[in-house]
Amino acid sequence: MRGSSKKSIINEFIEADEVRLVAADGSQVGVVSIEEARDAAAKAKLDLVLIAPDAEPQVCKIMDHGKHAVSYTHLTLPTIL
Repeated sequence: MRGSSKKSIINEFIEADEVRLVAADGSQVGVVSIEEARDAAAKAKLDLVLIAPDAEPQVCKIMDHGKHAVSYTHLTLPTIL
């Protein structure tokens, strides 16, 4: 599965029929179709990000993926003195 890669799987690249959806505020929406999850992310003007690819069903969260990726990169880069 592609989940072993460190690169995030987002939006239309998520290959699932149903996902457990976590809203942008962290609340549990529940198990919904992938179309419903994508629609909710689009309405919020955010991305749908696969956060638990090995779970059954897979877990996705609505978030600003660009902002998340930048803060993750900032945390993993070594500090140059």
